[in-house]
Amino acid sequence: MSLSKRNSKPITIDDAEFRWAPVTRSQAATEMVTVVVQPPDNGCRLAVTVPCRDYWLNIQSPPAASYNIHAITPGFVRRLIDDARSLGWQPFSSGSQFTISCVLAEARGDAGETCHAYWQCPDCQQSYSDDIEFGEQPPLMSSCGRSKHHSGGRSTNVILFW
Repeated sequence: MSLSKRNSKPITIDDAEFRWAPVTRSQAATEMVTVVVQPPDNGCRLAVTVPCRDYWLNIQSPPAASYNIHAITPGFVRRLIDDARSLGWQPFSSGSQFTISCVLAEARGDAGETCHAYWQCPDCQQSYSDDIEFGEQPPLMSSCGRSKHHSGGRSTNVILFW
């Protein structure tokens, strides 16, 4: 089932017009939004879960200092599409939905030493640490290989932000 033209926006990448829309049903409770990208001709759909806080829905406390996810803009969606392709998403193939979770990681380390992005898998809650270069800017692509602990038995692809 494709996204309706009325409730989605077009984005053209490599001469192909994709449609995208944020799904905000559970945003107030989870502070997460799912961005759905539909390729032309009903190919393999992409669903990316992104941390996104709506200040009008949750005005009780200020966001954490590391909460630096930008608004969901066409440029951000383009970057999500590029990252998903590098993780193995094949938009023009027939197949089930390709799912990615964006995760907020904690960057630790100083110049001249090995730095790490610490994060927790959204499926199995396992903690991980990925090496990063000092001063490296997000996003960083990673995955949790504990597939036997995940629903569906597949590894979880993540895009890390810090």
